[in-house]
Amino acid sequence: MSRRDLHKALRVAPGVYLLLQIRATDVLAELYADGLHDRPPVMFACSAIDEPSALFLVDDGTG
Repeated sequence: MSRRDLHKALRVAPGVYLLLQIRATDVLAELYADGLHDRPPVMFACSAIDEPSALFLVDDGTG
């Protein structure tokens, strides 16, 4: 049985989203801002992580 890629979108601020794509070989993280009216979304950053174990959760104390 093959495992499908995991896609997750998280809203980190109003109009700003972090998109995660966890694949068998790596993890892709993209930071996007919503498009305004007739403008397309803007990608701020994109990072590919070779080892999925390199991801970790950070507790910022907000709950």
